[in-house]
Parts: sequence; structure tokens; C-alpha cells
Amino acid sequence: MRDPFTDDPTHPDYNNTRLAAYDLIPVTPSDTTPLGFTALGVYVQPGRKLSFRAAAGEDRTIPIAADNFQLRVGITQIYETGSDSGRSGDIDNPASPEYEPWVWVMKPYRN
Repeated sequence: MRDPFTDDPTHPDYNNTRLAAYDLIPVTPSDTTPLGFTALGVYVQPGRKLSFRAAAGEDRTIPIAADNFQLRVGITQIYETGSDSGRSGDIDNPASPEYEPWVWVMKPYRN
């Protein structure tokens, strides 16, 4: 029987969950607070630019091609400086009750 959630690296089904996301977690970009884990990737709803630290340790800033954009790369931090949601007002202010997240990270099964 197939076991898609096995933790045994010798099991033939082990590789099936290595790229699967356990959860999508909304993130408020921050220059000071890392994620605390290595995300499998990022989902960006609206946006113009995203600045992040890749799992390899390099800082990157990339243009966002379209709404509902997914980038499958290991990420340890999403930076506020260099990121641009393309929004303005209270919807883009994390201190406001009107704030809506625009970046979600893909949390892995194992980490």
C-alpha cells in the first residue's frame, strides 16, 4: 500500500512528500524576522516585486509576473525592503485591522 506521508527515507514512497507543502502560511515581509524554517516556495497574490533570502543564503529581488504567482524555491526570509505589493492604504499596513496578507509561504512536511 502506498504511504505518501512516510518519514522513512528508505521507503519507496519517501520522495513523494519532499516537494509537497504541509500548509500555506501568510507572511508579513520583515527585514528583521526570518521565517524560522525553510519554505518550499512562495505564493504571491498581488505584487510587483518580492525580495527574499534563498535557502542557498543569497538575497534576491524578483519581479512578480502576475497575480497568483508561485515561485518554487527554498526561502528562509521575506524582506520588507525591496518588496512591493503594489497596494496602498490600510490594506497594505500590517498595523491596520484592514491589512490583508499578500505573501504566503509553503511550509514543508519535514523541517
